[in-house]
Amino acid sequence: MRIFPTSLILFLLFSTSFGISRNEIMSISSYFNSNTQAVLDTIKKTDTSNEFGKTKKAILLSVIGVRTNDGKSYYEAISLLEEILKNNRNPILIAYLGMNYALVARYDLNPSIKTLFGNRAISTFKEAVNMDSKDWYIRYLRGNVLFEFPEFFKVGNVVKEDFLYLERLIANGELNDPSVLVSIYFFIGEMYKLDRKISKSIEYWKKSVEIGDAYKIRSDEYTKSKKRLEIFLD
Repeated sequence: MRIFPTSLILFLLFSTSFGISRNEIMSISSYFNSNTQAVLDTIKKTDTSNEFGKTKKAILLSVIGVRTNDGKSYYEAISLLEEILKNNRNPILIAYLGMNYALVARYDLNPSIKTLFGNRAISTFKEAVNMDSKDWYIRYLRGNVLFEFPEFFKVGNVVKEDFLYLERLIANGELNDPSVLVSIYFFIGEMYKLDRKISKSIEYWKKSVEIGDAYKIRSDEYTKSKKRLEIFLD
């Protein structure tokens, strides 16, 4: 699960009403582009005696949870985020909480836990989007995470809504970071594949690869788009 394109932070130029600014939150999120050991080392050094430190550690633990399927990490991230959000309903951090709930649903082997935390993730993401439906990053995060949910949860239309919203932002020139576009076009291609519209899928996978080649982006989404084209154009 790759959530944060390399140039993500460049877009995040305004603050939220929460004590820690949007830029600060997303600066911490840049650790998704760091190696795992660097993230672990930073976690050990993080002072959690204040809200900024707790937020930083929660995000860093989210990185480890995504990368290693370390249940201890995402459960600790959940605990920190729930504590922070008691008094500060920041939509980006709510989306982070939804992501960690989704990690529990994804990796826990207990069907009851999967269902409980899957539904919790869906409702938490919904809250984040309701708080700021125009925030492209929250919509991108929700679409990316919920895309991997099984059909049982019936979130396909939500994922489609998020990525088509992001495509409109691209068309309007409001979203133009190459790393982000490579990822979005890959997921839109995947959406059309699920709808059995392979010609449309190919169109978007080609866009993903073309941008990746032009800007020398070699993300997971770029690699997957390229493999899809090799299969479906053969």
